[in-house]
Amino acid sequence: GHDVPSGAGRAVGTTSSAYNTARWNADAPDVAQYSQITFDAAASGDYVGPAVACQSGANSSYHCESNGSNYYVSKCLAGTQTNLVGPLSISLATGDVLRLERTVVGSDVVLKVFKALAASPTTFVQQGSDVTDLAANSPILTAGYVGIFSYRSGSGCGVSYWEGGNISGSSGAIAVSSRRQKRLI
Repeated sequence: GHDVPSGAGRAVGTTSSAYNTARWNADAPDVAQYSQITFDAAASGDYVGPAVACQSGANSSYHCESNGSNYYVSKCLAGTQTNLVGPLSISLATGDVLRLERTVVGSDVVLKVFKALAASPTTFVQQGSDVTDLAANSPILTAGYVGIFSYRSGSGCGVSYWEGGNISGSSGAIAVSSRRQKRLI
């Protein structure tokens, strides 16, 4: 889980040296979904990012986690973490937006990572190549929920704003047909 410490204005993982996931479960998006966070601050050894396909009670999801200078795209399946790609270089500053999109193509899951600078938070640029979790690797095919993920070993990277929902149109589209938003202040 995640806490929003009094007066801190950001969410941080509750458990140190552990994976923390929080999901929006008031409603669920379609399988073509996105989650994005506004990066608050880097902390040595700590990672934070958006999560998609979060499964109820199963500790399973896809997530993009960053410490501000690199990122990973990973899958957690029944509590077991698998790195799909990374570390890849990225430069995130306070206020930058990190976005993860997920689509299902046949029996494969395709993940895309985007970044938007704080100065233009709706102008996204894809980071790296598409990441495909093939049918042979037991991908998470059900929609699940969207949320945030972190690994905390220090004071905690922060998330000051989160948003998630359905991707509108074709895979990779930035337009949003429905979304859930939460300012963490």
